[in-house]
Amino acid sequence: MMDYTTMAQGKDFWPSLRIRCPRRKKRALREHREKQMLKLERELTTISTLQHNLGEVPLHPPVMRGWKRTFVLRADVAAGPEAAFYQGIPDRINVKSND
Repeated sequence: MMDYTTMAQGKDFWPSLRIRCPRRKKRALREHREKQMLKLERELTTISTLQHNLGEVPLHPPVMRGWKRTFVLRADVAAGPEAAFYQGIPDRINVKSND
Protein backbone atom coordinates (compact mmCIF):
# COMPACT_ATOMS: atom_id res chain seq x y z
CA MET A 1 0.00 0.00 0.00
CA MET A 2 1.28 3.44 -0.99
CA ASP A 3 1.36 6.31 1.32
CA TYR A 4 -0.33 9.59 0.40
CA THR A 5 2.89 11.55 0.84
CA THR A 6 4.80 9.37 -1.63
CA MET A 7 2.05 9.92 -4.22
CA ALA A 8 2.28 13.68 -3.76
CA GLN A 9 6.07 13.54 -4.09
CA GLY A 10 5.74 11.45 -7.24
CA LYS A 11 3.51 14.07 -8.87
CA ASP A 12 6.05 16.81 -8.19
CA PHE A 13 8.90 14.70 -9.52
CA TRP A 14 7.88 14.60 -13.23
CA PRO A 15 7.77 18.36 -13.89
CA SER A 16 11.27 18.71 -12.47
CA LEU A 17 12.63 16.45 -15.25
CA ARG A 18 11.56 19.00 -17.90
CA ILE A 19 10.76 16.28 -20.40
CA ARG A 20 9.47 17.88 -23.60
CA CYS A 21 7.01 16.35 -25.95
CA PRO A 22 8.01 16.27 -29.66
CA ARG A 23 5.64 19.13 -30.46
CA ARG A 24 7.28 21.41 -27.89
CA LYS A 25 10.74 20.46 -29.17
CA LYS A 26 9.81 21.44 -32.73
CA ARG A 27 8.22 24.64 -31.53
CA ALA A 28 11.30 25.56 -29.49
CA LEU A 29 13.53 24.96 -32.51
CA ARG A 30 11.28 27.06 -34.75
CA GLU A 31 11.18 29.91 -32.21
CA HIS A 32 14.96 29.82 -31.84
CA ARG A 33 15.42 29.97 -35.62
CA GLU A 34 12.96 32.87 -35.91
CA LYS A 35 14.76 34.77 -33.15
CA GLN A 36 18.07 34.27 -34.94
CA MET A 37 16.56 35.52 -38.21
CA LEU A 38 15.14 38.61 -36.49
CA LYS A 39 18.54 39.27 -34.90
CA LEU A 40 20.26 39.02 -38.30
CA GLU A 41 17.69 41.34 -39.85
CA ARG A 42 18.29 43.93 -37.11
CA GLU A 43 22.06 43.68 -37.66
CA LEU A 44 21.67 44.10 -41.43
CA THR A 45 19.43 47.13 -40.92
CA THR A 46 21.99 48.67 -38.57
CA ILE A 47 24.85 48.03 -41.00
CA SER A 48 22.96 49.44 -43.98
CA THR A 49 22.02 52.54 -41.95
CA LEU A 50 25.66 53.06 -40.97
CA GLN A 51 26.79 52.64 -44.58
CA HIS A 52 24.16 55.11 -45.76
CA ASN A 53 25.26 57.71 -43.21
CA LEU A 54 29.00 57.50 -43.94
CA GLY A 55 29.00 60.73 -45.90
CA GLU A 56 31.04 61.80 -48.88
CA VAL A 57 34.74 62.55 -49.10
CA PRO A 58 35.83 65.07 -51.73
CA LEU A 59 38.42 63.66 -54.13
CA HIS A 60 41.39 65.70 -55.33
CA PRO A 61 41.37 65.75 -58.33
CA PRO A 62 37.70 64.89 -58.83
CA VAL A 63 37.04 61.59 -60.58
CA MET A 64 34.47 61.39 -63.35
CA ARG A 65 32.79 58.06 -63.97
CA GLY A 66 30.87 56.97 -67.01
CA TRP A 67 31.04 57.68 -70.69
CA LYS A 68 31.26 60.93 -72.55
CA ARG A 69 29.22 60.70 -75.74
CA THR A 70 29.87 62.74 -78.82
CA PHE A 71 27.79 62.44 -81.95
CA VAL A 72 29.41 62.78 -85.37
CA LEU A 73 27.80 63.16 -88.74
CA ARG A 74 28.50 60.30 -91.18
CA ALA A 75 30.52 61.10 -94.29
CA ASP A 76 27.79 60.11 -96.76
CA VAL A 77 25.21 62.30 -95.01
CA ALA A 78 27.68 65.22 -94.78
CA ALA A 79 28.18 65.00 -98.56
CA GLY A 80 24.42 65.07 -99.23
CA PRO A 81 22.25 68.03 -100.20
CA GLU A 82 20.78 68.51 -96.67
CA ALA A 83 24.11 68.37 -94.84
CA ALA A 84 23.57 71.74 -93.10
CA PHE A 85 20.28 70.52 -91.56
CA TYR A 86 21.77 67.24 -90.32
CA GLN A 87 24.90 68.99 -88.98
CA GLY A 88 22.70 71.11 -86.74
CA ILE A 89 21.47 68.03 -84.81
CA PRO A 90 24.88 66.90 -83.42
CA ASP A 91 25.78 70.52 -82.72
CA ARG A 92 22.78 70.80 -80.37
CA ILE A 93 23.28 67.37 -78.76
CA ASN A 94 27.04 67.69 -78.11
CA VAL A 95 26.69 70.77 -75.90
CA LYS A 96 29.00 70.61 -72.88
CA SER A 97 27.70 71.77 -69.53
CA ASN A 98 29.82 73.88 -67.17
CA ASP A 99 29.17 71.77 -64.05
